[in-house]
Amino acid sequence: MVSELKAEQLRAARAYVGFSQKELANITGITTQTIRRLERNGIADASFATVSKLTQAFQSGGLRFTDTGGVEPVSKPETVGA
Repeated sequence: MVSELKAEQLRAARAYVGFSQKELANITGITTQTIRRLERNGIADASFATVSKLTQAFQSGGLRFTDTGGVEPVSKPETVGA
């Protein structure tokens, strides 16, 4: 798991997968208010559980956060013989 998520990464990831703040809140069980705060300030004061829920939601949406501060699509392993 990425040790630090920036506010810009969270906003970019949410926009990429097409979640509204409310939808992301419903998917993760995190309040909309907390999502707004994290998108404004980053995750410096977020709990491990909150960060885990966010990363899982975006991974299920086909994204992952990089250690270099980016967001990228999750690559699927190539199938041999396909």
